[in-house]
Amino acid sequence: ELSKIYQSQGKLAEAEEVLLESLEIDNKQLHPRTELSKIYQSQGKLEEAEKVLLDLLKMEKDSCHGMAELITIYSSLSNPQKCFDVFDEFLKSVKLRGKVRRHQAMFNNIFRLCHKFNYKKKASLYYNTHTRHLDDRNITLFVSLFGKWFGMQ
Repeated sequence: ELSKIYQSQGKLAEAEEVLLESLEIDNKQLHPRTELSKIYQSQGKLEEAEKVLLDLLKMEKDSCHGMAELITIYSSLSNPQKCFDVFDEFLKSVKLRGKVRRHQAMFNNIFRLCHKFNYKKKASLYYNTHTRHLDDRNITLFVSLFGKWFGMQ
């Protein structure tokens, strides 16, 4: 919570320090890692953010939140292929259940990444394979970004 206060005040170095101290106390914590990755993103330290999130995913293999953040990193790094490789491995290892909220951010982010880099076929593959896991907002997003190419408007 102290880190979030520092972040809201624009004191990113202090926020980072608090999170690193927290991880020194207990290095198995997940939430401080996602917060740390957000700080690194806002500082333009994208490779550090990527490393933090990859470590998080090694610890908690089904962290949809961590994956959603990692997709954002790869979009900023202009590295869609690495993103697809990591995301595809993630999807193989995680058990998605229905249209639950925790899945939605990563699908939102992957559709946006596909659109940014013009990967229509890849977006269509994710959409067709995982439609049963998408909420109405992600279906609407997919249609708005790619529908004209697939006759869905």
